This record gives sequence, C-alpha cells and structure tokens, in this order.
Amino acid sequence: MPPRILIADDSALLRAALRGLFSEIGDYEIMEAETGAEAVAKAEASRPNVIILDFAMPEMDGLSATRVLRKRLPEIP
Repeated sequence: MPPRILIADDSALLRAALRGLFSEIGDYEIMEAETGAEAVAKAEASRPNVIILDFAMPEMDGLSATRVLRKRLPEIP
C-alpha cells in the first residue's frame, strides 16, 4: 500500500500542483480537503501518513486543525 498524503488547502490550484508534484516523485495515495474541518474528518477516516495543511482556510484554519489532529491522531507526524 502506498503512503497516504492528505493535502488540505482552500486553493484548488495549489492542491492540484501538490498532487502533480507528488505523482512525479513517487507512488502516493493523495487525498484532498478544502477546509480544516474537512481535513480533520478525512484524516480520522483514512489515517494518512502525512498531512499538509494550509494556514488560512475557511471553517477551521490550519493551526486549529493541527491542534485537533494532534489530540485525536497523535501517531501522525
């Protein structure tokens, strides 16, 4: 199973660019979220190996999402 990466950013363009970058350098399962709240929900459901969070997102910013994720999923770096 390839490593799972969750990319959370409200910019579809940036998510697509990061997806393309990771596709070029290796075999990864890429998941995307548009908001911090969506990132938390997807991370809890899929347990990614790595999470990349934008700082300024609607509903829940990246810092708040990080705090929630660190409490709920401490095993994810």
